[in-house]
Amino acid sequence: MFGIFLLAGFSSLTKATTVPSPPQRIVSCSLATDELTVALIPASERQRILALSSLAANTLYSNIPFLPDRPLDSHPSWTQSPCDSRNIENLIAHKPDLVLLASYSSPHIKIQLAKKNIPIFEAAAPKSLDDIAHNIKSLSQRLGTDKSTGQALVDLFDRERRAIAALPTPPSLAKRRVIHLFEDGTVSGKNTIFDSLAQEIPVTNQAARLGLQGWAKHSIETLLVLNPDTLIVGGDPDAPKDVVFKKLHKIPGMDKLKQISSSRIVVIPERSLGSVSHHILKGLRQMKEELIRIESERSGSP
Repeated sequence: MFGIFLLAGFSSLTKATTVPSPPQRIVSCSLATDELTVALIPASERQRILALSSLAANTLYSNIPFLPDRPLDSHPSWTQSPCDSRNIENLIAHKPDLVLLASYSSPHIKIQLAKKNIPIFEAAAPKSLDDIAHNIKSLSQRLGTDKSTGQALVDLFDRERRAIAALPTPPSLAKRRVIHLFEDGTVSGKNTIFDSLAQEIPVTNQAARLGLQGWAKHSIETLLVLNPDTLIVGGDPDAPKDVVFKKLHKIPGMDKLKQISSSRIVVIPERSLGSVSHHILKGLRQMKEELIRIESERSGSP
């Protein structure tokens, strides 16, 4: 469910006030900008980052703790005094020259920052991988990084995307009906990043095919109509699937979805499936590889 909250932070059009080039006191207040900022600013210049969001060190949602160079160990101050976008005193105390805010941040906070002449940056809501590539370029420019740095990340993103597209895929996979289900019964329909991932694989996102828009919680009757072959859920892939299945059965009426067994649940790490930074390609690759395996086993292919 956190993924919905995270995406809400990118629901406005890309915008920024005038920013010193390059800013030297950066405060990031959303997990997506945390991940992109750490990726875009070279390790030798990361002293420019004063604080990240409180989720940056959360191993369930954040990819930063798993980076090979372990930047959180080198810069403990990032999370010792994290950004609190609800608290203007917290933000001002950092004396930032650039604040990366989510669109769900309080309008009052934005007004107060404007009164203090503190520049802010907001990124567009990504509904596709192309949108994420655009966000990388936009944020790179606002951070004042060398053009080649931002382009290098975009190129890496594009190469991995092409490599995933090139994975040998059974023709029948496109007919596999999937839904992305949260533990509270919410599903991802049209105009969501998950729908974009489904198209990339490709598989059929049943929620989008039947016209459901965005993220919404639906009745068990609607889930029955969706009639998916496979559930895609965020969680711990190493946990026994029957444990995941029991959690999903807490959704009222889920026991009526008899055609779904634990073998038809694909669990992707939440930090990958819910990401709206370049790390989302990890989720795309994991999801495609697992669906290919399931489809190959079903069809008897090697």
